[in-house]
Amino acid sequence: MLPAPGFHHLHLNSVDPDAAIDFYARQFPTSARASWGGLPALASPNDVLVLFTRVATPPATSPQTAIWHFGWHVTDTRARLESYESRPDVRLLPLYTTEEGGSVFHPAERFNHVHLYQEEPFCAQLWYQTHLNAPVFRGRASATPVTESTCKVPRGSERSWPALEREGMFRSPTAAVVFGDVALPWYMRQGDRPLVSTRGHLYDHIALSVADLDAWVAKLRSEGVRFLEKPYELGDTRAVMIEGPSREALELVEVA
Repeated sequence: MLPAPGFHHLHLNSVDPDAAIDFYARQFPTSARASWGGLPALASPNDVLVLFTRVATPPATSPQTAIWHFGWHVTDTRARLESYESRPDVRLLPLYTTEEGGSVFHPAERFNHVHLYQEEPFCAQLWYQTHLNAPVFRGRASATPVTESTCKVPRGSERSWPALEREGMFRSPTAAVVFGDVALPWYMRQGDRPLVSTRGHLYDHIALSVADLDAWVAKLRSEGVRFLEKPYELGDTRAVMIEGPSREALELVEVA
């Protein structure tokens, strides 16, 4: 079995990549400006990149795609919050809650996760396990073995908090996989409209690193995975673009 890919980069569309990179580098001081494949990038200490493509007009942020947001670990959330509150270029979004919350401390600052919505979280988890050999993120496995006949779990009827939306959010069912030290946690889509393709949106695609692109292409073609683009040159290497279970674009990048 081919080894599971690593997490390579999150690819964003931006009208001003330089300004975006400067912004993130100020907020996350252990990150650094970089470039990869001829594209401007932000480099995280755990060898994860955020790549940028310059676009002429602001990229779409709706309708909702599978990619919700990305997360970054900081070592002292209280101190960082005080710092952000003093910066005029930072807009803090309210985290709505029904009661006082605690604080979370992490051992190192780094790119940590990409949070997604899925049409069927456990079916998505099975898809990533089957086609990308992805490990299940600890604590997010189903209580019973997931199969194609059991993965469709109805969305829970109750919303809960904390949440970025005042009305709360649906948290059940939830699932996740992990690539390297970057998690992909999922909630079921929040609204009733189907998720749209990520291509051309603010969060354009997720890139995973593989050692043998040809072997992966052969595996995925034999399994009927949808290819969005045939293998192509990307900087000094090659890549291919496939589509995930909720129309999220996934790029496989060949690395030595």
